[in-house]
Amino acid sequence: MELLSPAGNEEALTAAVQSGADAVYFGGRALGARAQASFFFGPALYRAVEYCHLRGVKAYLTVNTLVKEGEMDGALEMVAEAVDAGVDAYLVQDLGLLSLLRQSFPGIRLHASTQMSLNNASGAAMALRLGVSRVVAARECGLEELRAMAATGAEVEAFAHGALCMGFSGQCLFSSSIGGRSGNRGRCAQPCRLPYELNGENCYALSPKDLCAMHDLKALRDAGVCSIKLEGRLKRPEYVAVVTAAYRRALDRLEEGKGPDPADDGELLAVFNRGGFTRGFAFGERDGETLSQERPNHRGVYAGRLIKVSRGEGLAALDTPLHEGDGLEARAGELGVGISVSDLHTERGLTRLRVPEGARAGMELWRTTDAEQMERARRSVQGEHRRREVSLRAELCIGRPARLWMDDVETAGETVQAARSRPLTPEDVEKQLTKLGDTVLACGKIRVEMDENAFLPVSALNELRRRAAEAYQKRLLERAKPRVESGEAIEPQRRQKTRETLLVHQSRDLDELLVSPADELYWQAMDLREESLRDGLRRLPKGHSFLVLPPYLTEAELEYVEKLLSETEGVGVVANNLSQLGRFAGRRVRAGEGLNAFNPRTAALLMDLGAERVCVSLECTLTQAKSMADHAPVELNVYGVPTLLCARSCPIRAKAGLGAKGRENCSLCGGGGAELTDRKGERLHLTPCRTAGGCTLYLDAARPIDAFPRLQPQDIKPFAAVKAVGSAQEARYVFSRMRGEEARRPEERALPGWLFRGVG
Repeated sequence: MELLSPAGNEEALTAAVQSGADAVYFGGRALGARAQASFFFGPALYRAVEYCHLRGVKAYLTVNTLVKEGEMDGALEMVAEAVDAGVDAYLVQDLGLLSLLRQSFPGIRLHASTQMSLNNASGAAMALRLGVSRVVAARECGLEELRAMAATGAEVEAFAHGALCMGFSGQCLFSSSIGGRSGNRGRCAQPCRLPYELNGENCYALSPKDLCAMHDLKALRDAGVCSIKLEGRLKRPEYVAVVTAAYRRALDRLEEGKGPDPADDGELLAVFNRGGFTRGFAFGERDGETLSQERPNHRGVYAGRLIKVSRGEGLAALDTPLHEGDGLEARAGELGVGISVSDLHTERGLTRLRVPEGARAGMELWRTTDAEQMERARRSVQGEHRRREVSLRAELCIGRPARLWMDDVETAGETVQAARSRPLTPEDVEKQLTKLGDTVLACGKIRVEMDENAFLPVSALNELRRRAAEAYQKRLLERAKPRVESGEAIEPQRRQKTRETLLVHQSRDLDELLVSPADELYWQAMDLREESLRDGLRRLPKGHSFLVLPPYLTEAELEYVEKLLSETEGVGVVANNLSQLGRFAGRRVRAGEGLNAFNPRTAALLMDLGAERVCVSLECTLTQAKSMADHAPVELNVYGVPTLLCARSCPIRAKAGLGAKGRENCSLCGGGGAELTDRKGERLHLTPCRTAGGCTLYLDAARPIDAFPRLQPQDIKPFAAVKAVGSAQEARYVFSRMRGEEARRPEERALPGWLFRGVG
């Protein structure tokens, strides 16, 4: 398996390569899912790719955010520069950008980012159909899902270590809703790491542990995973060095039939952990096994306890030695006091150290930075550890130019002379030609063929070696650079709207829908188990009703939903994942908000893939939405409580200390859901969507969005439909406003929504 490491800056890239990565991923000057990371463009981009390719390492560029129409030209210029530099592949989220890149650069290698929300075989098959060669699987995938995805012929890349998102990647609006910092635009403010009140207690209810699959590499390999991905483009270079080296050793030991070195478990815990690690969804861990509700940041490693504190000094009983420069934290409950370790003295088995105000006897000591580990990491990436072995053959014939072959690359030097005094020996020639220390090359076999009385000055031999190394490295770079042709991008087709503007009502309550005044009904079923779903589908009015699918369904769940729909005539589907768009192409299918239509190219592509209508992304502005209406019949969400994220781990079960077992009988979140209260007193709603495989939790906003106070009648004309999400009363409010009538809003605290502020 390929070991893929993060490179948030040039120092981290060096750390990744020198620590054993087979490939690295980094961002360009824009459109990366970690906007805060340093980016590579211009000379830095060329240096980075050359540095990787000379050492046999692949370089992947992240362009995995949603792209505004006005950014497409800039994105194209950035990728054109990367193609010229020799980048090996491009991670993409936006379907419109993917389509543009396929047209503009035929043969380009595209990887579907985890932000594309692909989690099953049908999704992988759709990605292949769109020209993607590799799928970065959703972190929620089980082993069987990974195996089925690989069986489609797609390369499958899986996360193996680092931070997890609480929500299903590519479907999260949490950060965006709070302040316009969109995770889909690479600017997540990480609201999941904040404290919330849950069941009357404050905790970090939505904060996942970090993933560690180091002991599960064989299972991932056997499932067909071709690349394991380490997360961490915002982490320091020392972190990248430690984690990459640990996984390099684990992969090498796997090839020898051995498990990981137990010492590496300690290395990984010491460099960063959030309450330990989780093996992740691939290995069945859920809820209390994946969430760390006590603290959202680095826990460190337990070091001991303060026995006595007096006048700025403390005596500590230590379980592990401390070093000058260590980072230490004294903790008691939620109280934590940082300590910079200096002036250590040992007395009668206790360690005396300086402590700040707030430290007191009885506090636990946790080491958050191991100074020696950081120094080892820095030393480990100094110098050159990734040399390329090369065979040398030298030929020195009197009266002819000296020749040197590095593998199959030939270089000629000065004319060989007859010696006037001491001729060269083969050992003399070998000594000079094998001095490759200032290159990435290392001498393997060497053969010297020379006339008996041949002579060349040492300077000439050195120049021959230097020129040969340059020529060989140039050939390496030429061979590593992908061959990508330039093509001509096709403008998306403009489609005429064929119907008058309709009112669509979407609700989770089927009874509310059945008395709705809307023209079309969207049922967002919250129980997709067979008996409940079959009953609901039978009750839906035929001809103008649609089942709204959740963004996360396993392949098995897709199959039984498809089976039940095949028994029901006259009910269409609103797809919220590429897998669903492909699976239900034979019936009336529409593209929901989960497919992230953010620009006209995406809207046009979704129509080409079989959607009869496209719902624009909730993060779009009104201007963006209107631009899409020229290329597809689109619908606009104008009222309703938005779902901020979809999660496969339950914070309520985690709070109760429960794991994955017994979910089918879950009474904690299987009823009416629950509420989280944030720091501002806003109540967020947790609602379960039940399936045969457990449930997906929806975290809903505290208040609805309402665009009508700012919408003008002409604003609605371009759209095929406007949509209200909520109760029949809320739908009637929207219906009245559509007719230009004054009506009282059901929820007085509504917000104008993204249509009037958008995202950065």
